[in-house]
Amino acid sequence: MTHTTDEPLMTLREIAAFLRIHRQTAYNLAQQGRLPVQKVGSQWRGRRTVLDAWLASGISGKQGGGAG
Repeated sequence: MTHTTDEPLMTLREIAAFLRIHRQTAYNLAQQGRLPVQKVGSQWRGRRTVLDAWLASGISGKQGGGAG
């Protein structure tokens, strides 16, 4: 998967809004490795293109399980 280095990183709050889920749910999914995000310092960050591809593929983060 490609993304440009000038693509801004989204905060977990922005990711939650994009996915239309509660911020705590996004945090829980990130902690469980089920959301394609990474820690930058002490904060979770992710890229829109990675989230779009994740949604399109129907996979669940690092675990590689099915959607749902």
